[in-house]
Amino acid sequence: MKSMLTGGAVLCTIIWYACDAKLNQIVSRKASDKPIKSINLPVEKLAFHADSGGIFKLKSGTVIQFPKSAFVDKNGNKITDVVKIEFEEYHKTSEIFLSGINMMYEQNGEAQPFESAGMFKIDGTCKNQSIEIAEGKNLRIDLASLKKEDNYDFFVMNDENGQWERINSTSVNKDTTSFLVNSRTSKETTNQEIENKIPEVANPDATVLDLDLDYSRYPQLKEFYGVAWQIENKKNDQTEWLKEDWDNIKLVSTGNGINDFRLDFRKMKKITSVKVKPVLSEEARSKIEKAYQLEKENQRKLLPLLANIQNQNVNESKFIRSLTINGFGIYNCDRVIQMENPVALDAVFQVDGQDIKNGKFYLLSNNNSSITQYYNKFKFDNNRNNRLVFILSDNKIGFVDAETIRTIGMSAIKSDEKQFKVNIEVQPIDVSFDSPDELIQLLDKI
Repeated sequence: MKSMLTGGAVLCTIIWYACDAKLNQIVSRKASDKPIKSINLPVEKLAFHADSGGIFKLKSGTVIQFPKSAFVDKNGNKITDVVKIEFEEYHKTSEIFLSGINMMYEQNGEAQPFESAGMFKIDGTCKNQSIEIAEGKNLRIDLASLKKEDNYDFFVMNDENGQWERINSTSVNKDTTSFLVNSRTSKETTNQEIENKIPEVANPDATVLDLDLDYSRYPQLKEFYGVAWQIENKKNDQTEWLKEDWDNIKLVSTGNGINDFRLDFRKMKKITSVKVKPVLSEEARSKIEKAYQLEKENQRKLLPLLANIQNQNVNESKFIRSLTINGFGIYNCDRVIQMENPVALDAVFQVDGQDIKNGKFYLLSNNNSSITQYYNKFKFDNNRNNRLVFILSDNKIGFVDAETIRTIGMSAIKSDEKQFKVNIEVQPIDVSFDSPDELIQLLDKI
């Protein structure tokens, strides 16, 4: 196996911070910034002995599986006492709005709005102290969803910079029980899952790089310690450029699969990009394969219990999206909004003829569970049901209804201006900020 890039470990450790700093200059966000601080959404609270684990069916239809002995304290010590888990879900546009969670995704250096097929936040404590998921343990989340399309990916929020990071792709299943039976009892399916989830054995004739990466940034690879990176050279491709003294190197996820990565090498204005994939030694891959087979066998034994859970209260949603996680935090099943009929506005907003000085507002799209925070200039798809919401003083909410936005959008399209300038009157409503239910009902009706 060829190994190149002298000093690569030190170089890459430095580069991640340099690249992230540049990215934060483009858009710097909090992971969440609640628009109404006094309102808290309902939280599911679970309690069980860490040694026993458990399977829980929530009112929404979401199912969470906790393996035995899955938690440790901040020092890495195994927890054997009762643990408390808090699980918060967001499905409606109004729920996402009140959560204040950032719904923008950095793609090619530009912030793009997300639409969600379901989002959740999970956290855990033991005796009022924060806990962590133990190394080698995973929680399984069968997330209820109101969306039937397959083209969504799972993302995890990076709390440090407020950026979403892709984990993997997802497919939708109409019934959780049938999905569990089909995926866990078929040997063919199990073998295919292994091929899709575990890196290949390294090619001894290929160029393989040993990079020192922060795997918390790439959750789909976190369990594969010791992974190397194989360059997928084209025929007769030369690798002399690897010997150059590059200013920085960045690993980029280019798709949904485990092999969808590239390395960007930068020096001044010069950029060289190359496709790479993670690889393992034969010994490491063999151990992981055996661990996967054992996990599948253990899951098969849980089928009768899972079937019993499914016969309990019928879930509110019709679809399920499944994910395994190895850390607490905020997770989202998303896709970037593809605008069919885009309109860009440069607006001045007024209440009773007086300009709103703040200018900050929220674009809610009820058709696609999307919410985006903007200021005066914003962009939307005129084919969708769009509403604007403002948080005003004195327990008032300002709004612009969907019909008004659609009419303005049609005028903008006819004008053929790149940024249509317009004055928009905002309608104020008195509302109690004491109850999320009342506000959710109002937001869903606007």
